[in-house]
Amino acid sequence: MPETLCELPVEQALYEGLLPPGERAEREGTVGGVTWSYFCTWTVDGEVAFAVEAMPGGTGGLEGFASEAEEAAGEPVEIAGPYEARVWPRVAIARGTCDNTGTDTGVFQDSAPLTVVMRAHFPEDDDEAQVILRELLIPVMEAERDRVGCA
Repeated sequence: MPETLCELPVEQALYEGLLPPGERAEREGTVGGVTWSYFCTWTVDGEVAFAVEAMPGGTGGLEGFASEAEEAAGEPVEIAGPYEARVWPRVAIARGTCDNTGTDTGVFQDSAPLTVVMRAHFPEDDDEAQVILRELLIPVMEAERDRVGCA
């Protein structure tokens, strides 16, 4: 079990259901760094288990971040809270404002929307995947906001 979710300090119990049993879990992609953007994929025994992506911007509807196939898999569930957030059976998306100008986090300073997208390939049950993503989305968004230094 990875100690962090893509170098974000999120409680393991929230994401452990996204990893299938297997011999070898590996993280791939660009993580962290000095930009607001990164992409991180976890594979187990060579099969993609889940992915997390963070990026600046995004002013259209959140549905634009989900593919037609994912949208067709079910209706999104809105998550109440400080962010615009929705969860489909295998995709979770949150967007909020971020202004990290004047912070000393080592991350590029800007004032723009911040968007987090998560995609789950496991567990096999869509409803179970949606529940896990729903519980995980806001903690991941908040961890990414902390990493970037959003006010």
